[in-house]
Amino acid sequence: MIPQAPGGRIRDLGCGRIAARTLIGGEKDGHSVISERQLDTVSPELGTLAEFERSLIVERTKTGMDAARRRGRHVVRPPSLTTEQVSYARTAINGGESIAGMASVLGVYRNTLKRTLGRDCGYG
Repeated sequence: MIPQAPGGRIRDLGCGRIAARTLIGGEKDGHSVISERQLDTVSPELGTLAEFERSLIVERTKTGMDAARRRGRHVVRPPSLTTEQVSYARTAINGGESIAGMASVLGVYRNTLKRTLGRDCGYG
């Protein structure tokens, strides 16, 4: 959600105040205590709000990953290269193509290709 300034213009966030909902601590009847406040966007309070938002994102991400693991899902980043691309790269490199050139062709970084090919092949 993009925060809106009182006038509704995002450019107004750099000056003046914005209305914000912040956690002020603890729980009441099982619910987080939230307060409506005015924040000065040029003060350290904005940094505190940003840290709070970041911690919420991290918490939600971890909760989602834990839920996926409980459902038996494998939670990792998908591979950058398919097995066909790795095989093609290995063949081309063994045929004299440079690692940097092959990485450029495949659209990945050189280090990604070297890591994928593996240290046991002498490319890492």
